[in-house]
Amino acid sequence: MIFDKTRTKIVCTIGPASRSKKTLAKMVEAGMDVARINLSHEDHPSAKKTFKTIRSVDDSIPIMFDIQGPKIRIGELRTPVELESGQEFTISIEDFIGDEKRVSISHKELPNDVQPGDMIAINDGIVRLQVKYIQGDEVVTEVIHGGVISTRKGVNIPGIELSCRVPTEQDCRDLDLAAKLEPDFVALSFVIDHRDVINVRNILKSNGPSDAGLISKIEHKLAVENYHAILEHSDGVMIARGDLGIEVPIEDVPILQRDLIREANTWAKPAIVATHMLESMTHERVPTRAEVSDVANAVFDWADAVMLSGETAVGVDPVAAVEMMNRIIKRVEPRLPLVNPAEITSPKRMIVEIIGNLVYNAVSLIPDQVDGVITATRSGFTARWVSKFRPPVHIYAVTLDPRVMRRLRLLWGVHPVHYGKHIEYVDDQVRESVRAVYAQGLISKDKDIVFTSGTRNIEGKTNIVGVFHVRDLVE
Repeated sequence: MIFDKTRTKIVCTIGPASRSKKTLAKMVEAGMDVARINLSHEDHPSAKKTFKTIRSVDDSIPIMFDIQGPKIRIGELRTPVELESGQEFTISIEDFIGDEKRVSISHKELPNDVQPGDMIAINDGIVRLQVKYIQGDEVVTEVIHGGVISTRKGVNIPGIELSCRVPTEQDCRDLDLAAKLEPDFVALSFVIDHRDVINVRNILKSNGPSDAGLISKIEHKLAVENYHAILEHSDGVMIARGDLGIEVPIEDVPILQRDLIREANTWAKPAIVATHMLESMTHERVPTRAEVSDVANAVFDWADAVMLSGETAVGVDPVAAVEMMNRIIKRVEPRLPLVNPAEITSPKRMIVEIIGNLVYNAVSLIPDQVDGVITATRSGFTARWVSKFRPPVHIYAVTLDPRVMRRLRLLWGVHPVHYGKHIEYVDDQVRESVRAVYAQGLISKDKDIVFTSGTRNIEGKTNIVGVFHVRDLVE
């Protein structure tokens, strides 16, 4: 068997266009690695049903719940309204049906959170307003960039730390659902600093035995400023370029994408690039050339995963979108340069990094002879730190725990393999791990593998590296 899975993973948002068993099965076959359920657009009965359907199709696919966070929206309008640059426009916390002069807003603390001179962006930043003055429950603005607004369009207030924080009341209800269903990941929207991550983790721990990986979405200017601390307390990050491109100058987004991924790589935290990747495939059957280049650049930036949103949730052909993403990644990955391990070694220089560096160098010395890296892991920790060095072969993470297996699927180059018994001694671990991977047809007995694990004497530490002929262990 020739194992040709991509090393860069594909996250797919599941929605009305893709929640049937037949479509989900085809998406898995096309290359989907992670299924995302966006709770901004799903009520709990629908989310439960989608969750169970995904599990019934393939229970090895990890599921990510994406909670809404303090997303602000304007209220209802009679009809879409076109605002003209220079006109006065009022935003009120009262509830009413809006028109061309005033509109309501979901964030009831807005008059307390803004001051004259602040910018308010509506409809993905197309319309921009500048605050003139606050009068009671109303914020009076001047339209700086005109455009069309309509009911429930999103609102951003760039650079402002709002009084509403993660988790909101709705987030807490969604976290209750997460504690019951136990998704593999929970993505946190509009994180401002590490306290948001800590609060959500505490809620999940108190509500049930959920050990979901927390993925912090970087989509606010303050999240960029507090990135190091957020990264430290998160299990991964999502570079959500839609809202981020409103919060910061849009021309800064490609540079931020690269820099944020690089720091995540340094600390062995998976990084997902999201928003507008193949956006035109929401309505068309082929993407634009610019979108193809965008996906390719995310792969060249060493992202762990790239994400499809509307393309698979409500698109005309979700399976075709996954197939296209898969084709782009496969075309780009053979052109990826070798990593310089010194550039992404963390300041802590831990033993596991020495191990990862040794693995990388062993593979690089004899790339034609090595068929893969095999790591025996209980928690996935070793696999993360080997993955961060981006060795030019697949990483097979052998583990007992199905939940660990699912979480490993988000990591660049890592492909989990299950074995069915606890193995105490390293000699036995090497033999049984290699046999488990070989039994699935993933490696050849005529090649070598690099093996890494820990010893029984030092619990939870990775400290063993070896190079073995597969034939010696399987015959």
